Amino acid sequence: MATVRVFNHHLHSSFYWLVMVDAILFVVAFYAGTYLYFLSEPGSFQNYLGEIPARAALFSAINVLCLAAMGLYEPRMREGASGILMRTVGGFFAAAVVMAAIFYVLPELHLWRGIYFYTAATAITANLISRSAFTALTRTEQFKSRVLVYGAGQAASTITRCMRRRADRQGFTLVG
Repeated sequence: MATVRVFNHHLHSSFYWLVMVDAILFVVAFYAGTYLYFLSEPGSFQNYLGEIPARAALFSAINVLCLAAMGLYEPRMREGASGILMRTVGGFFAAAVVMAAIFYVLPELHLWRGIYFYTAATAITANLISRSAFTALTRTEQFKSRVLVYGAGQAASTITRCMRRRADRQGFTLVG
């Protein structure tokens, strides 16, 4: 499996593309959230349009970093769909805390605070849809290490004796 090196850390290329798709979706979610916020007054959206790109990039970067900190871009997660949902909610909660700190330090962003609810709701929905599509389209076997056991006897039987559960063999596949 091909990997991409990011900050001296090897990331599977599938997860690299997932990060890129999520970042783009978060930028689009910021535009959509801003549009939804100004839906009642359409002329205001045009006035605010010049301020969106920098704020959308910041929103996207904070969310991607918080989701990465929650381990959502790691290939060897033991949790199923409920674990991914919990980590996603935790990542967005951490992003909300970081955004609240930014709003506290920079109070002139009061308008951005109102937009944040619509943006966060759109971003969570987009993220869950992209994660579901990623899970459906990606083979999980490609992320596992292939292991060849050299030898036999007591030492080799430790693998089958001590690692009986599927969760114990999460990160590798025995080839022989």
